[in-house]
Amino acid sequence: MLLAQDKVKYDWHDGVAVLKTDLQIKGSFKYLPANNGVPYFMVKDNELDGVQKIPVVMFRTLTLAGAERGVSSKKDTSEFVWVDGFDDLLRIVRKGKLTVYDNSKIINEQYKSLPNYTMAVANNQGEINGLRKVKNLMQVMSDQPYFMEVARATGRYESRDFRVIMYLVDLYNMDNPMKYLNWKPMKITARGKVYTGKGFLQPMDFRNEFSIDTKAYVHFYDGKDFELFNHQEISAVECDGETYEQGFYGLSDKHFFGKEWTYEGQTYIVIERIVNRNNFFFKSKEEAPLNYVILQKVRGSFIRVGDEMNLRKAYFKE
Repeated sequence: MLLAQDKVKYDWHDGVAVLKTDLQIKGSFKYLPANNGVPYFMVKDNELDGVQKIPVVMFRTLTLAGAERGVSSKKDTSEFVWVDGFDDLLRIVRKGKLTVYDNSKIINEQYKSLPNYTMAVANNQGEINGLRKVKNLMQVMSDQPYFMEVARATGRYESRDFRVIMYLVDLYNMDNPMKYLNWKPMKITARGKVYTGKGFLQPMDFRNEFSIDTKAYVHFYDGKDFELFNHQEISAVECDGETYEQGFYGLSDKHFFGKEWTYEGQTYIVIERIVNRNNFFFKSKEEAPLNYVILQKVRGSFIRVGDEMNLRKAYFKE
């Protein structure tokens, strides 16, 4: 699991190490990658003259000043810990109910790529998995099935995108996720129960550009746990004081939740759709009329309208 020789120019960093012998060293450290051998840290101990070479396998923990932006678990410090299951001194990328590690020794050095880059994730029960795809989080998130369900519902279950993996980990680790997500008050009647909390209606992929999933999803948080509902489970949904209606659009084989709107004697349904600039939940990053689709309701069916642009203007003017 050790990194192969790479071309990163490693720098000296002040810090503190604890060796497996329980010896504590305060000083300056510089990583020396393996070259047909064992990788080392060059060490300038504050209490000793000269420079020592200490193999990576001798370290229990190492804390160094400086951090890789957006990756390290702290903004100004990089933490490393020896992990037996990976036989390496791993960098801590995230801390919390889930801890994420990688085998990079980068502090704040510049680099283009790292050969043999590896990530791992562990939960509070001591379960640890390699982490290459979103689906590798399944075992360590088994107490909250929502997180893998939402990965499937958004088409990211097989994703290798570091940003997606970290987003799910950060959300799982949050004590107050609604402070970040800012979902709206919601009441759902589903599975024979009434649920009250905060929620979000996943926008419709009107043109099958982002997901081929045909279901309509509602994301829900009761103050403690997340839950994902699909249209087949829901008999009624009210979000932020407004009632939403279920529907189906046959041309793209999509179910949806939308708001009924009456205009000039005709009945329409207004549906939020997925646009190019969206977040993890497909919520648009910018509010705009083009984020919505307006279908006409005709004898229980929903059809496109020819003057949708003017209808949007009328809807948002109201």
